Amino acid sequence: MKIDFTGKKAIVCGGSKGIGKVIAESFAACGGDVSICARDLIGLEAAKKDISKHGNKVHIASTDLSIGENVRTYISSAINGLGGLDFLVNNASAFGFNDNEQDWSNSFAVDMLSVVHATQEALEALKSSKGCVLNISSLAANYPSTRHPPYGAMKAAVVHYSRTQAAMYA
Repeated sequence: MKIDFTGKKAIVCGGSKGIGKVIAESFAACGGDVSICARDLIGLEAAKKDISKHGNKVHIASTDLSIGENVRTYISSAINGLGGLDFLVNNASAFGFNDNEQDWSNSFAVDMLSVVHATQEALEALKSSKGCVLNISSLAANYPSTRHPPYGAMKAAVVHYSRTQAAMYA
């Protein structure tokens, strides 16, 4: 069974590699237009080349999602570049593995606050299209590990935020 996303538009935050790239490429393979962002412009260009093979519009932007204003600017630019928005996928992660202030700060800024900023900026466009938000979390949200305290804690926060948003906007 093939899902048809022809005419639909998606933003994938953290979409130049890994899970995000697979999501973006799969969306494009099903007919949708997609925007991806990441910090690494070279990685974004390579991902764009792969995703563009499906013949749909691909918008990219190099941005640091740890800065709220950057997130809002990117989401606004992507919505304009795509001509609307049907799906917002919050996938980016700072992968905070160490129990130190830097990893906690980076994880909070990228894994949690970028989700909040992106969702807030995209909300009006999503309401107009009756679209949705997909927040990528991890099993680490439910299973404590001594190897990555910031990562697991932020992913648990994303789960809670997702449930709260679902209750608010359902």
